Amino acid sequence: MASEAQIAQIMLLVESGIPLTEIPAGRPPPGEVSHIHHAVGRTHMITTCDIICMIIVCTVVAMRMYTRIHLLKNLWWDDWCTLFALACWIGETGLFQYACKFGAGKHVYDISVADLYPNLLRGWVVCAVMYSITMLFSKMSILLLYRRLFPIVNFAKRWWAVVAFTVAYSVGGMLASLFQCRPMESAWTLDIPSDYCISTEKFYTANAALNVVSDIMILILPVPIVWGLNTDTRKKVILTGLFSMGSISCLVSILRMRSIIVLYKSGFNDLTWGLVEVVLWSQAELTAAMICTCTPCLRPLFEKIIPALRSVGSRKGTHGSNTGGYLRTNDYGHKSTASKSRSIADIEMDAGIRKKVTVD
Repeated sequence: MASEAQIAQIMLLVESGIPLTEIPAGRPPPGEVSHIHHAVGRTHMITTCDIICMIIVCTVVAMRMYTRIHLLKNLWWDDWCTLFALACWIGETGLFQYACKFGAGKHVYDISVADLYPNLLRGWVVCAVMYSITMLFSKMSILLLYRRLFPIVNFAKRWWAVVAFTVAYSVGGMLASLFQCRPMESAWTLDIPSDYCISTEKFYTANAALNVVSDIMILILPVPIVWGLNTDTRKKVILTGLFSMGSISCLVSILRMRSIIVLYKSGFNDLTWGLVEVVLWSQAELTAAMICTCTPCLRPLFEKIIPALRSVGSRKGTHGSNTGGYLRTNDYGHKSTASKSRSIADIEMDAGIRKKVTVD
C-alpha cells in the first residue's frame, strides 16, 4: 500500500483536476516512463498458467468422479470435499484473472491509481481468503480419505490432531487476510486511513510456513498404519509410495513460501510485478494439491483402460490365502461391500485391516 506521503501527493493531483485513471500508482525508476494505457507486462504468464492448470485439475477431478460414481458406485465425504475444493479453485483462478485485468503482472508505475485502489488490492484480499478455503478442503479430502481407509481407534487421535491444526491455521489465515487492517476497508481504499495494519510480510510468510508444516503432518500420518498392515514389505512400500505423492505438493508449498520471502526482501516497491511469481507458485501448489487428492483413487480407472494392470492384480491375488485375503476390484460388476467402501479399491490391503491393525 502507498505511504502517507504518496497518498498526500495523489490527493493533490486529484484536487488539481487529474482523474485517478490518469495517475500512475507508482513512480517509475530513473530512465523509465509510465505507460498506463500501453503497458507491456507479464500478465500472459498468469493466464497461460491458469489455462494449463485448469485443464489438468478438471481432468483429474473428472477422472476421480467417474471412478467413484461409475466404477465403485460410492461417494463419501472425501469426494464431496474434492468437489467443493474444485469449485473454490475455479473461483480462485477467476480472481487471478480479475487481478490481471487491474494490473497484476505489470509494473506498478504502468497501472493507474484507480486500478490499484480499490480493485486490485481488494481482489488480492479475496484471493488470499479463497486460497485458504481451497487448500483447506483439498487437505480435508485427503484426511477424510485416510479416515475412511483406517477407521481405527488409536489412529483417530492423531487424525483429529492433524485436522484441528489444519482447520485452525486455515481459518486463522482467512480471518487475518480479511481483517488485516482496521477498519477493514482501509486495506484497499485510498481515502480511508487505517488505525492499524498487521505486518503482511510476517503474516504471509508464517502462513506459508504453517502450510508446509501441515503438508508434512498429512504426509507422515498414514505411514505407521501402512507399516502395521498384515502384508509383505513390497506392498507396504507401494502403499507408502502412493501416499507419499503428497510430497510433491509439499515441495511446491516450500517454493511458494520462497517466492513470498523473495517478494518482500526485494523491498515490495513493485508489488504488481512481483506478484507474478507468487501467483504462479500458488496455482502450482493448488494444482499439485488437487492432483495428490485425486491420484490415489484412480487405479480402478487405469485398470479399466489398461487391462494388463488388472491381470497383474489377479495374478497377485492368488497368493493371498496366508494374509487373510486382499481387497481389490478385478471385477467391477461383482465387488464386495468392503471393496466398495475403499477409495484405493484395488491396492492390496489386508481384508482384516479394521480389526487387526494396531499402532502403538
